[in-house]
Amino acid sequence: MSDFTHLPKPPEWLKDYGEDAGSWLPEFSDRTAAALVLRDLDYDSQLAAIHSALREHRKADKVLRDELAEIEEQAKRTSGIRNEYAVDAWVDRVHSSVYEGAARSMAAVGMLAPMMESVFYQAFQGIRKQTHENLGLGPVTCLTFLYQFR
Repeated sequence: MSDFTHLPKPPEWLKDYGEDAGSWLPEFSDRTAAALVLRDLDYDSQLAAIHSALREHRKADKVLRDELAEIEEQAKRTSGIRNEYAVDAWVDRVHSSVYEGAARSMAAVGMLAPMMESVFYQAFQGIRKQTHENLGLGPVTCLTFLYQFR
């Protein structure tokens, strides 16, 4: 648990609200609260683009699974040198599929990481603007103010 003893005391006016300071605030859904803080971030469009790319990745995974199943069936139907070729082809395809899967995973992380970075950056900027500028609180007092609503 964090130690907040080093923070300054809360403003006197906040004590007038008692233990339930902040209970007068309306209830917001997570999406509505995010829209108040993340005004400049179009996260719905980013999520739609990421979802579309991941859907394409799933399609490619299905094609790969089908291809592996087809090679496996061919290996079961054949014998001798043709069977050895089919088994070798299957092993080679399984080997390369590992790298394809890793590349798709890295691509997914490569799409999600910048979005999450944007969300955090925008959120902290929005919180700063809402508390520091709109309420006229200084940076340290701003932390104390937010601490009261935990």
